[in-house]
Amino acid sequence: MRCLMLLFLSGVMLSLLNAQTLKLKEILNDEQLFVDLLHGFSVQLKRGWSVKVIVNSIVIKNEQDCYIQVRGVRHNGDLKQVAQRWFSERQMMETGNARFAFRQTGQGIVIVGEGLGFPHFLSPMAAVNAGLMGIPLPSDFREVTVILPGKAMALV
Repeated sequence: MRCLMLLFLSGVMLSLLNAQTLKLKEILNDEQLFVDLLHGFSVQLKRGWSVKVIVNSIVIKNEQDCYIQVRGVRHNGDLKQVAQRWFSERQMMETGNARFAFRQTGQGIVIVGEGLGFPHFLSPMAAVNAGLMGIPLPSDFREVTVILPGKAMALV
């Protein structure tokens, strides 16, 4: 099984400015600080993980095709409406035999999906690279999406 974890943070747009700074301490610790001054965020990455901005989200990916997506969406206080919009978007992107379960918690809404196809929207060049190299894309992904409310924005 492959994993896909979706979270959502703030309305980040455009492409990524690769403003990385490596220090000896970070190299020895097997971690590096990634700083994106254009979009106004930084993240501490373990070896084998990379980060980029795709449309309005921050996507962190490792070499085993595990993804963390961070994005923010506007809401009027109704998290169920946010979940319904997310589910509509997700259904348009899904090609596998996906199954989803939703649960409301005290902190927000948790959505678990399994039986998902490869997340092409998170790695658009993967199909091209796989075709050129003759390597099939991984399939049978799982997903955990968390919708956390803020005043006017929700982390999805």
